[in-house]
Amino acid sequence: MAKKPFIVPIPGARIISHMQENMGAVKVKLSENDINELETSFKEISLYGDRAPENLKASHDIGTSLGTSSKGTFDYNTLEAKLLKENGVEILNSIFGTSYSDETNMHLFMRANKTEYALKIFDSSVDVVFPKYIIDSLI
Repeated sequence: MAKKPFIVPIPGARIISHMQENMGAVKVKLSENDINELETSFKEISLYGDRAPENLKASHDIGTSLGTSSKGTFDYNTLEAKLLKENGVEILNSIFGTSYSDETNMHLFMRANKTEYALKIFDSSVDVVFPKYIIDSLI
């Protein structure tokens, strides 16, 4: 939260007292020095093994995996790409109010505006086709 103002944590808790304890993190203020110290320390730690199940990793950008970056790349195994493949540029243009003529530029828009496009999809009256793994996770 200290690095990006639009980052919203979603703490998981089964007990109300744990949720209340987690909410205390909102009061924590990190200085630039604190952030630099954390970033430096994280680079010195070696982690091994998967940190998420395959179905979860399939829905995330490659930059979300430890030690990876998605900068300058396309991962066509993300939710954006799969929504684009299932629905096409024309339908997504109608939902987003955009006028992209090709998948590459639509994909770039979707990656750069994840929250905005997600809200527009859920507010849309257009029947959006969701990827199978999303449907399967809801069943």
